[in-house]
Amino acid sequence: MKKLFKPFGSIEKEAEMLRGIVDVIGIQGNSKKQKWDEIIKKLTISNILLADIDINVNEELLSYARSLYAIVCRSIGVDFVDVKLASEKGILVVNSPDFCVISVAEFTIGLMISLLRRIPEGISAVSQGKWELRTNLKGAEITGKVLGIIGFGKIGREVAVRAKGLGMEVIVFDPYVTTSPQDNKNYRYVDSIEMLLKQSDVVTIHTPLTASTRGLIGMSEISMMKDGAYLINVARGGIIDEMAVYEALRSEKLAGAALDVLTQEPPGEEHIFMNKEINNLLITPHIAWNTVEASKRNKEIFIEQISSIVNGEIPRGVVNPEVIPAWKDKLKKCKS
Repeated sequence: MKKLFKPFGSIEKEAEMLRGIVDVIGIQGNSKKQKWDEIIKKLTISNILLADIDINVNEELLSYARSLYAIVCRSIGVDFVDVKLASEKGILVVNSPDFCVISVAEFTIGLMISLLRRIPEGISAVSQGKWELRTNLKGAEITGKVLGIIGFGKIGREVAVRAKGLGMEVIVFDPYVTTSPQDNKNYRYVDSIEMLLKQSDVVTIHTPLTASTRGLIGMSEISMMKDGAYLINVARGGIIDEMAVYEALRSEKLAGAALDVLTQEPPGEEHIFMNKEINNLLITPHIAWNTVEASKRNKEIFIEQISSIVNGEIPRGVVNPEVIPAWKDKLKKCKS
């Protein structure tokens, strides 16, 4: 039976759901060195690697992957995998592209309403016994506001549909998306991120973390935004310059920001965003994807993908399709 290696956390759930399909193996070491030694040993005999943000699938790790022919990520993002190197080695990289699209889109709208209506501040006031603060918590309506969406993939589109239904004007920037006549009717596309930033009341980010998007929103970009605008990021932490956002919140250049992702997760106590004096910042612990429905879809997709890979079939969610011919050759050699 083929071996699937999960080098982080418990393997109990995966072992149960993949029973009879693949042999799931994990690590048991306690110290950092014990864990690393075990990872090296087990990776050399593994056929499928379950990857996650908890482990960096880089050149060093892949140098031990002698029998590996697939890397499976139970997430949409694959920024923790060196996809280029995996491709050079004939290793298929697979993600779970659709499982949490609706969940993340709905969460984005929730964060936006929470920010503009200052809901968390109201909850905090009540919990502190300061009911009288209600007169100070004047929010803003989202109807009629301009929402700027950076990245118009599946999640960005679902956010746009919901924002449009709430009476917002939606503008979009995504240099990699081809628009349809219906898109052009419903949304306004701009040619540069600068145009989007200057015109938006709320900016929400829905791009993958790549070399070109790392640090996409920094001090210069924030300076282009309207005074009193809002910023939302549910994509990846590295896309924004956290210090620049912190300073913009302190100076009230930004009226508020909502972040479900950070560069370092979890953040340490010394992290700038742990400053209790900032009231116009919402941070959630990377939970935009986490719903009952998304978890069910993720499980179903995962089982289907592993079954396909074990049977030598092309799974859904391949992020490096150019490697498929080499992958098929690798499978033949593994069987012979």
